[in-house]
Amino acid sequence: MSSYFKTNTNENANLTIFALPVIRNNEQLMTRYASKVGDTFGVLPLTLFDINSYRRLQKIFFKTILEFETEKCPYCGRIMRQTENGRSCNECNLIVTTTTCRHEDCCYEYQYTWYSISGKNLSAMRNITESDFFNRDSLFQYKDIVPMQVKENLVPVCPKCMR
Repeated sequence: MSSYFKTNTNENANLTIFALPVIRNNEQLMTRYASKVGDTFGVLPLTLFDINSYRRLQKIFFKTILEFETEKCPYCGRIMRQTENGRSCNECNLIVTTTTCRHEDCCYEYQYTWYSISGKNLSAMRNITESDFFNRDSLFQYKDIVPMQVKENLVPVCPKCMR
């Protein structure tokens, strides 16, 4: 699969998104967000009949907006307040955190977005299986711009070393 997409990716583009108009089981397996450093293509289920298609695109836009805008919230457009490790939006509660990979052989600095979540919701999130595509796809409310894990809290995965 990836060789097809790599050969059909525009060499001059930073990112190429391939849209899948149908979301059956086979298409669900092909879904791939460009979330690793150096990723040049993504494969997303995008239809006019599913609001989550808009949210999937919005997730990609977040990444780009964060590269350019430093004071406005990428979600609602309001001014964010500065925090110790990034910025927080008082309007929509989105948190943008800047961190460094904890692995000594990587030390990559990156941003991730998240939101405060209750213990009850964290517990429910832990119970979503890999095969439950729609719940797994929307697990972080389409606000995750790097891979995330659900542990005692939401934990980012370094987009460079993937640990």
